[in-house]
Amino acid sequence: MVVALLYLTAGAVAPLQQGTYLATFAFDRIVILQRMFLFVVVAVLGSVMAKAVSAHQELITRRDLEAKLMTEVNMALANAIEAKDSYTRGHSERLAKLAGACAERMGLSRDEVSAVRLGAILHDVGKIGIPDRILRQSMALTEDEMAWMRRHPQIGADIIGPVEGLHHVAPLIRHHHEKWDGTGYPSGLKSEEIPLGSRIISVADAFEAMVADRIYRPSLGLNKALDELRTGRGSHFDPKVVDAFLDLIATDTVHLPLPTKEQGQRPLPARPDEAPAQTAA
Repeated sequence: MVVALLYLTAGAVAPLQQGTYLATFAFDRIVILQRMFLFVVVAVLGSVMAKAVSAHQELITRRDLEAKLMTEVNMALANAIEAKDSYTRGHSERLAKLAGACAERMGLSRDEVSAVRLGAILHDVGKIGIPDRILRQSMALTEDEMAWMRRHPQIGADIIGPVEGLHHVAPLIRHHHEKWDGTGYPSGLKSEEIPLGSRIISVADAFEAMVADRIYRPSLGLNKALDELRTGRGSHFDPKVVDAFLDLIATDTVHLPLPTKEQGQRPLPARPDEAPAQTAA
């Protein structure tokens, strides 16, 4: 369209002698028309770009809202699982902060960090399939009970895997109890066969469990927990992840969710099936 307009206006002044009144008048009119046309083009392009920017911002806002909703729904699901055991209440939320911070410290991308956080929130969702009597066991588990407990990573992955938008998190859940030396479960993966997100969650999970009070033992304390991570470096845990986590704890303790004594060691209410039997009168 621009080429056609310039062609027509050029033809209109070609027969006129340069410097004549008619030539000058025609030239001025052409300049005005060209400027008007340019103004219209700029206005139209500006309107189109404004609509495109608005649509893009709306898309970003919608995605942010969807991501926030997904996180809140996942947190609600994790809280529902943890409600079965008051000693682990808040564990997944604290773990998500620790694992996410470690992933950031290791230089993972934004999407990878988000996946680690989601995996941490949902890592124990498979415990919904474990009997309460095992989850709340205050003594060492028997072999049969341990066999039950070892099922929860696979159960969790089976629950989360089919969910749209979460299928990429399922492997992190499935393998968060694997060990660097291959002695973990459920698949016996070793070293870098284990997804990096699972390796990060494993370290953060072990640390958070050690510094928190549990039904079967009190908190080990910060220093003892860090020593245990160092001991497991290269056997249970990825050495690089342990190094990054130790550096994180040493340099960013202000923002990390370290449990206090008030968060644990609350007496559990007795269940109806645990009530002492009545003796006959």
